[in-house]
Amino acid sequence: MRKYSKAYYLKDLRSYDGWKELERSDGDELSDETIVYLQDNYTVVKDVFDEEDYIFSDVDDTWMSFCKEKLEFEIPDFGSAGATSEAAN
Repeated sequence: MRKYSKAYYLKDLRSYDGWKELERSDGDELSDETIVYLQDNYTVVKDVFDEEDYIFSDVDDTWMSFCKEKLEFEIPDFGSAGATSEAAN
């Protein structure tokens, strides 16, 4: 499992101009209301526990900018939070 994933409605990700949805091998039809997961490597999966169940994997700088600016996707720095807590003690 990836270290970080964030849930989004598929309609929000589909608003990206370069969106190229991968064909589903399971035959599932995904609606705009389907909840999907944007992973810390900027790929998108349907199942948070199956990190290779890709819906979108065409990661480039434009996609990463869209995620940061439009979706407000930010990967938390879990390491610095622990360091701050230890410093406070």
